[in-house]
Amino acid sequence: MKIRNGFVSNSSSTSFILAYDKKSVMTDPRDIVDFIDNNLRNEIYFRTEMCDGEDLFALDTHQKNYLLKHKKRFIKYNDGTELVTDYTGDPDENGNYPKKEVPHVTAITRVFDLFQDPWDFVRPEVDMSDIPEVEITNEEINRYYSDKENNPDIKKKIDESMKRDNIRYQREHELRDQKRQEAMDKVTKQVLYNNVIDPEDLVVEQVWIDNDSCDPDGTGDYQFPERYFGLEEDTYYEPIGDPDLDEEEEE
Repeated sequence: MKIRNGFVSNSSSTSFILAYDKKSVMTDPRDIVDFIDNNLRNEIYFRTEMCDGEDLFALDTHQKNYLLKHKKRFIKYNDGTELVTDYTGDPDENGNYPKKEVPHVTAITRVFDLFQDPWDFVRPEVDMSDIPEVEITNEEINRYYSDKENNPDIKKKIDESMKRDNIRYQREHELRDQKRQEAMDKVTKQVLYNNVIDPEDLVVEQVWIDNDSCDPDGTGDYQFPERYFGLEEDTYYEPIGDPDLDEEEEE
């Protein structure tokens, strides 16, 4: 069993907890096409690295039919790998994160849980009783930053106040990570109890889903043709028909 955390993102993405069977992961677009073609009723998730998170969503019937109509295009467009920023690595002296090679698209056919992280953007209450509060007024702050000869007494207050804020932030971050880990441990126990799976094959992780995901229930669904086929979005609204009877494959 593997439990891991994702990278820290901003408000362009939302944190979720994902639990899945690592043996159900596919990265070859040919295997993905074959699975959908032979298991139309089965759930399948797409997962793709993006700038502010991941595109992670379960395909609906329209998306599956669209893929089957353009399956040669899908295979050609998603074959191989690409380089993306690895936010789980350590940045260099300039603050740049390392790169990693990932498939153009990843599919997961056995997802047990995907629900919003209960500690996403939550500031937990932390004990700061051991750090004295600093009494400083807005007037003092404004006077300090507007005064050409900065007052050393006010500067000391500002430094102490910023130090206290940094300590509070660090404690909030640590407590939030602890609470999130407890939530992930709970998911792990529930999945193992309710499903037949080798614990070594279970992955439970924090993922950041881009707010512009191609989730059919979201707002970025229209980008599905461009993101996975390199096609214009207006092709997505054409009648699909039955792929077995009306197949228009690209040569």
